[in-house]
Amino acid sequence: MGFALKRAHYRVTYPATVRPTLDWDGGSCAVLNVSEHGLGFQTADTNRATVGAPVRGVLRFRSSHVVAVNGTLVRNADGQIGVCLNTDLPYRLIVEEQ
Repeated sequence: MGFALKRAHYRVTYPATVRPTLDWDGGSCAVLNVSEHGLGFQTADTNRATVGAPVRGVLRFRSSHVVAVNGTLVRNADGQIGVCLNTDLPYRLIVEEQ
């Protein structure tokens, strides 16, 4: 018996000590994971994270890569936010982040 993958794209999950940051809405949030098509981050201010809202910000990786991102907020589960990106992150960047 096989199993089906729940995710369509490979996702890099970060330990707390090396998480990138997302500069968004006047603050900086810890990024939990990234894929080519989305990202997850954590925020203490859940009131500013409305499902369906646009998200525009700057993703700063510890490797010194900086990427402007924009997308739509698709999940808010107790401050863990999911964003579907309008423009994919480069696959090469995802591979380098592993």
